[in-house]
Amino acid sequence: MSRFRPWRRHMPDMSTPVFPANRRRSIRAAGAERKTLFTLLELVAALAILSVVLGIALPMVGRIPAFLTLESAAHPLQTMLQEAGIRALHQGRLVTIRVARDLERETVSFTLEGEGGGGAGLYSPAPTPPVTIAPPVTVLFPGIPDDQPVRFQFHPDGGADGPEVLLILRGRALRLGVSPLTGLPFRQEEDASL
Repeated sequence: MSRFRPWRRHMPDMSTPVFPANRRRSIRAAGAERKTLFTLLELVAALAILSVVLGIALPMVGRIPAFLTLESAAHPLQTMLQEAGIRALHQGRLVTIRVARDLERETVSFTLEGEGGGGAGLYSPAPTPPVTIAPPVTVLFPGIPDDQPVRFQFHPDGGADGPEVLLILRGRALRLGVSPLTGLPFRQEEDASL
């Protein structure tokens, strides 16, 4: 049995849309009548913005690969220098990085010596592969003649001996070396116009 509810008579039925179907169609038709094409002024403004962005970005495109090539050559060497310092401290003995220069091929190889066990603790390092730097990156050891042997030595007390390494590529240069006091590698960007 249903009770009489007089207020229901005045409330709108929520199951039907607020706008009739023909009213909705007329609203859509009005939107379709609006312009759908770009004006000439909008196209010129978009082309001006695009040309400014390309004018800024294109000169930098040539520099990015050179920078990345130099970084990819410097990063493994810097990692090897850090690894050698850590091994010397943990193993309690001298660790050496030998440098082999092949003047014919213009390559330089860095090999970590002093691998293996020793020392106390749980530190048991895996063998470190040699790092080879080849053209187009040029490797220089400032103040050291080409026929003189080059090496880095890391002492168990945390100190280190070794030359500075200058990596050069198309106007960019990175100087790498080790601090004699702490044995930590350092890195400095420079201008390659020597």
